[in-house]
Amino acid sequence: MFKQLTKRYLTILFFGCFACVVFKSEVVGISNLPAKPVYQQNNSPYQPASTKLHDLIHTKLEVKFDWDTQQLHGIATIQVKPHFYPQKQLLLDARDLIIHSVVLLTNEEKKEAAYTYNNQQINIDLDRLYTKEDAILVEINYTTQSNQQGAKDSFKLGSNQGLCFIHARGTGPNKLQQIWTQGEPNTNSYWFPTIDSPNQRCTQETYITVQDNFKTLSNGTLVYTTLNDDQTRTDYWRMDLPHAPYLFMLAVGEFAEIQDDWNEIPVTYYVEPAYEKQALTIFKHTTEMLDFFSDKLDYPYPWPKYSQVIVRDYMVGAMENTTAVVLTENIQGDDRALLDNIDREEIIAHELFHHWFGNLVTCESWGQLTLNEAFATLGSHLWYGHKHGSYERDRLILKSIEHYLKEAQLRQVSVIRDHYISPIEMFDSHSYHKGALILHMLKTYLGEEAFLQSLSQYLKKYAFSSTDIHQLRKVFEEVSGQDLNWFFNQWFLAPGHPILQTEHTYANDKLVLKVWQKQSAPSPIYRLPVAVDVWVKGVKERHHITIDKPYQEFSWSVSQRPELVYIDRNSLLVAELKHPQTTTQAYRYLYSHYEDFFAKYEVINYFNTAKIDRFDYEDFFKEVLEDDSYWMFKIMAIEAFEGYHQQGKYHTIIENILTDLTIQDAHSWVREAAINTLSSLPNPDSYLDVYEKSLADSSYRVASAALYAYGMYSNEEQGSIKDTILLSFEEYEDIHMITSLAKYYTHIKKTDKYEWLKKKTTDFYTHLGYESLLTYLVDYVCVIGNLAQQEETFVLLEHILKEEKMVRIRSAAYHALQRMPKTKAVKKLLADIKED
Repeated sequence: MFKQLTKRYLTILFFGCFACVVFKSEVVGISNLPAKPVYQQNNSPYQPASTKLHDLIHTKLEVKFDWDTQQLHGIATIQVKPHFYPQKQLLLDARDLIIHSVVLLTNEEKKEAAYTYNNQQINIDLDRLYTKEDAILVEINYTTQSNQQGAKDSFKLGSNQGLCFIHARGTGPNKLQQIWTQGEPNTNSYWFPTIDSPNQRCTQETYITVQDNFKTLSNGTLVYTTLNDDQTRTDYWRMDLPHAPYLFMLAVGEFAEIQDDWNEIPVTYYVEPAYEKQALTIFKHTTEMLDFFSDKLDYPYPWPKYSQVIVRDYMVGAMENTTAVVLTENIQGDDRALLDNIDREEIIAHELFHHWFGNLVTCESWGQLTLNEAFATLGSHLWYGHKHGSYERDRLILKSIEHYLKEAQLRQVSVIRDHYISPIEMFDSHSYHKGALILHMLKTYLGEEAFLQSLSQYLKKYAFSSTDIHQLRKVFEEVSGQDLNWFFNQWFLAPGHPILQTEHTYANDKLVLKVWQKQSAPSPIYRLPVAVDVWVKGVKERHHITIDKPYQEFSWSVSQRPELVYIDRNSLLVAELKHPQTTTQAYRYLYSHYEDFFAKYEVINYFNTAKIDRFDYEDFFKEVLEDDSYWMFKIMAIEAFEGYHQQGKYHTIIENILTDLTIQDAHSWVREAAINTLSSLPNPDSYLDVYEKSLADSSYRVASAALYAYGMYSNEEQGSIKDTILLSFEEYEDIHMITSLAKYYTHIKKTDKYEWLKKKTTDFYTHLGYESLLTYLVDYVCVIGNLAQQEETFVLLEHILKEEKMVRIRSAAYHALQRMPKTKAVKKLLADIKED
């Protein structure tokens, strides 16, 4: 499952449980975090792997839907065997279902079975004592609870999320009728009875009956389709390889289906009809990824097909359902939107890599989730390095570092943990990002060949089974011949991370490096193999050291004072490292002598954030901008001049470079940053011709930046021309265009734009990434001061908070509500939410 954490310029378009905008000023650095986190507490209940009373063998589902009541009517035929001990009862997870009958199937006879049901689990009395040699077959006729009941559990995640009807009545603009399911971590039992644990797996058949205008998708392959007398159609999907129940899925909708193939395995893409022409662009690297991962892991893709479907209003970013991945709507778009959505490959690669790590080999309990998610995150990194080069890979690694360190300011827990209240707690930056960074460090320590051979051996040894972290460790030990308890204990099984303070001195032809480990208990004193580069007379000598004490000194004989002492970051991805260079000249030396991403990032970030006069270092930023630099480094250099009022030696040159970048740079994010910076300079109206030209840019991001700048700084004399131009952009549905206009209209207090902004908000706030429109609407009505409009906006927010099922939308509505004038009604609603 892919989570969303949105960061400006570092996270391009991320997907998942929360849409959390983190602006540039909030980005966490690699070092010097002022964190006082809450450490892991064991007062949460112990959550072991589920006890296996029975093993699932096979599940057959026969389902049809009632769109009016938003219910599924199903018959589940479930085959199990006692795991070891004889059993006379069968316990199944079945959440909020209406049970009509339970039948025991024996020798082709049907016997009504007695059962008890507490709305969470159904306990079925069997007709005799069954041993582990006996198969048990039960048939359960059931109906899901109505999906119309609204937000049952306020801001609690994981409640009644198994089955979702989208726009069930099919009315209104931008509305598509769809049904989709979400099973992870344990919500598939809201739409069919099962043993809803990750250490179970079974084969599967799914019969889906729908109106003939709908397409269906489920796990496995489509065996046949039957037209029924009542104008419906039944599609029969079959999965002959066993997988975990949380990976079962179905989707229904009027999708465009695009066929592809890979090694005679069907590959299909399901998108909204409006984006059929873009489907092969959206998913264009899928088959190449199948090649790459199969070769890299020395384990060919093991499943009978690979499908990806894009759905509306998905509450997470994506889900790796076996052979049938579900993705959020934000991954699709028209040709212009796809230019800006440059990281859609990250989510596609993440879910595909899950088909080895998570689907083929599955974590045995949710406390071991990193065995699924850390590897899937690593898979995206490996793909980016292969396809786009080391800088793009390292940008994703940097993003993981920042996500983890930001979360670590609030809490620090072990990556593998068995104390938690709900499994959803495990879906955090520790499981995803810290876990992936640990794997990168293990690859650096062992070497790529040993690392990849270990992954391949792990997959071959545990295919179609569930594992824990110790089984993974033992495979790495078998391949490498090394004891790795120390590595796994300190990184996977202990909370926290190293906080290193270092300094180096030179005297009498000796260089001394002093290192302190400053982290506090319960974090351990770490064993850290690292590399230290010492540059003397333009020659680098690399020294390998092991930091394993609270304080250590390392010394080397050198012929003169080094130009640079640099600790390689690739062995310390999960760490706070304070090792500043002593002079700005040393930073310049570092930039010019290293091609490593982290070295260059450190230098540019230093000049971008240090308390220095940028007037003295305009030549450095000019160098970054004029070189054939990496696009992210260009943006960092461009942003250094936001609001810059100094008239230095290179000021005009910098202006000219920025102006050229708005037109000539190949990367839309660079062009956007150049426009934003130009509009922040002392005379923003001097660049009107740049803004006007950029209004026609092929990128929505660039055009929207130009639109806001043009609106703010074009001359009032232009009047009707300006209004006509702005009005021509009001029909756009791109979020960047809408927000640029909304900010501009709010800034100038344009009183006649409420109906336009209200319609945009109500039409699109459910779309992932568009939740911010609720805040823009609130800001607008507050600035305009129209009480009737404020009341209408409050009613909208109240409706969302009481009825909306998706947490990310309720969360956005709550934050928007906090910006409203504190009337009695607003105060009461805020108090009710806080109490809940």
